[in-house]
Amino acid sequence: MKIQISQPKISNLYSFISQLSQWNGLVCVPKRKATWLKRTGILTSKDKLALKKFTKIFRQAHINLESIFLFEDQKMIWANVRKIIGRVKTEEIKLIFNELENRFNIIWSEESKKLKIIAKIYQNQKHTINKNLKVITSLCGLAQNEWPEVINLRLILSGQGINDCQGWT
Repeated sequence: MKIQISQPKISNLYSFISQLSQWNGLVCVPKRKATWLKRTGILTSKDKLALKKFTKIFRQAHINLESIFLFEDQKMIWANVRKIIGRVKTEEIKLIFNELENRFNIIWSEESKKLKIIAKIYQNQKHTINKNLKVITSLCGLAQNEWPEVINLRLILSGQGINDCQGWT
């Protein structure tokens, strides 16, 4: 079994915008929004409008678009979003991403370094992780051919320091 660890920028940009918009009360953490604003400055009226549009599009979507940004193949994200909400709304989201990317870039270089440290920690523990996965699959009654060949672990910035991160597999 192979573990692939990545920290895709588009997924992290999505998470950043999602936290700023607070569009989803279940997964958006107000403390993260406060942290990002403290580090990137007050929202402009243009930023606020972009976040309002973002919230509206994501709340009106019939399928959870968040999973596409976090779990899908990074090369297929925009094509998959377009299939669900259409070309016009997809282009609106792209414009929102472009609008807020400069704000995101203020923190990305530092945060991506933290994510690389976390990735290295996981890389160094691959043997232990694989050993534990073998125990888990055995307890679940899975045959070896039922194991996934690759486990994709995507690291997403959190704003709370190195010990608090979001990980998606």
